[in-house]
Amino acid sequence: MDDRELKLHVARVMLTECSKRRHSAVNRNWYWRMFAYAQACRRTASAMCAQAAQADLFRGQPA
Repeated sequence: MDDRELKLHVARVMLTECSKRRHSAVNRNWYWRMFAYAQACRRTASAMCAQAAQADLFRGQPA
C-alpha cells in the first residue's frame, strides 16, 4: 500500500467513525476533528495523484 492509498484508507475510516459518532453530544467536538482530518487526508491524496500524473507527461523527453 503506497502513501496515496493509505491516506484514502484513513479518510474512509475517519468518515465511517464520524457517521457513528455524529449524533452524540459527548462526541461532537471529536466528530469535527475527525471530519477535518479526513478532509486533509483526501486533499493530500489528491495532490499526490496530480503530481504523479504530471510527472509521467515529461518523463523521457530531452531537456
